[in-house]
Amino acid sequence: MRLGDTQNGYGWISIVLHWTTAVIILVMWFIGDSIAIAEGASQDKLIRLHTSIAILAYALLWLRVLWRVSKGHPGPLPKQRGVFYRIGVGVHLIMVAAIAVLLVSGPLMAWSGDIPIRVFDWFSIPAPFGMNAGFFSAAHAVHVGAATVLIIGATLHIGGVIKHVAFNRDGTFAKMLLAAHRPARQRQNDQNKSPASLGEIRGEANAAFKVSQ
Repeated sequence: MRLGDTQNGYGWISIVLHWTTAVIILVMWFIGDSIAIAEGASQDKLIRLHTSIAILAYALLWLRVLWRVSKGHPGPLPKQRGVFYRIGVGVHLIMVAAIAVLLVSGPLMAWSGDIPIRVFDWFSIPAPFGMNAGFFSAAHAVHVGAATVLIIGATLHIGGVIKHVAFNRDGTFAKMLLAAHRPARQRQNDQNKSPASLGEIRGEANAAFKVSQ
């Protein structure tokens, strides 16, 4: 089972992080969008639900960001080369950056409003500093802006997937469904090494047998 990425494909770590993050982001975006139209107790419940999911997924989302930054992107498939591949990589990087901005601006927005971050009814994280209306407004604007960029990027991303599946049929979507195999050159090298290793073992066994005689 291949965990890490290959030269032109994703491993299981990238695949699991991708789909898990996608589900979390969509759920949090729906809840966050609902907060703006809710009022009173309903709004408070939605805010608590939004922040609770965010805190529980906080480490995982940072892992998603750091994993992609550290590993980079696999190269294109043979039919995937060209300007559209570079655009796709650019959109993906912008989405990853937007997630990082959301992870920073979210807690800052709550704390600058002197609002503790409550995780369901389990525990809360108090604000480390007092209320600052100006900073709250700035953090809120950044948070909303990053969320908007992320959703636009996700829409473009989904559009690109549909293009690859319906028109290009170049195997791009399959890259994020199943882990990539080892590169053909590496498999060939392993195959070339195996007979030699087996021959060496046989040679050593024959030499040992002669000595014993």
